[in-house]
Amino acid sequence: MQQHHVDHSRPEAPGMEGEDSPQVVSTPAPPVAEPTPPPPESAAAPQPPKAPEPRQWWRSRWFWIPATVIALYGLVGFFVAPRVIRAQLLKQLPPLLHRSVEVREVLFNPFAVSLTVRGFRVAGHDGSTLVGFEELYLNVAVLREIFGGVRLSEIRLVQPEVGLAIEKDGRLSIADLLEGGQKAPPPKEEKPLVIEVGHFVLDRGSLSFADYNRPQPFKARLEPLSIVIDRFSTEPQKNGV
Repeated sequence: MQQHHVDHSRPEAPGMEGEDSPQVVSTPAPPVAEPTPPPPESAAAPQPPKAPEPRQWWRSRWFWIPATVIALYGLVGFFVAPRVIRAQLLKQLPPLLHRSVEVREVLFNPFAVSLTVRGFRVAGHDGSTLVGFEELYLNVAVLREIFGGVRLSEIRLVQPEVGLAIEKDGRLSIADLLEGGQKAPPPKEEKPLVIEVGHFVLDRGSLSFADYNRPQPFKARLEPLSIVIDRFSTEPQKNGV
């Protein structure tokens, strides 16, 4: 009886004869999770209110308006006022005194309310100094009233000079200033102007005198003169020092 042999071996793939071929195992992809829907708005947690942004104070008009006014006040006080004061002194005094006037420098501090005049000189008819000083410093403390008085915290007069002379014709060198024009009507009785000075300093002053109405001219000079006065007042109820 003829027996049949059955070969149960796996047929080899073409081109791979005689070689062990690796087995490819396919792994199934994991299931994709569906996105969780967002909770309803009613169930969402309440958000805290946002803090208001800090206000920038330098952008406020309440800052710029006062700053602009102060800046303009300072510019006018420091730069414009001294020029105006000096120009007015040189314009008004010569016709009034009938003499040449010199003013070297004028300074004004609008915040301290102080005035400084330097290099002031009024020349006499012969060219000598009639009145002059190197520096005058005024510091206004309080304007008591517009027409009632002024309080000065300090007056400092540095190197003042006064020169008087008797001319050859026997007239005083300032006789033209003492002679008045038409007599003005008597002023109405008014409350006198009150002036108070906290501190007054006269530093290194000089007084000169000359007499030319003599066969031999006479000249004299008194210097230096220094005076310090505190708490001076023209008010009758107060005692000056």
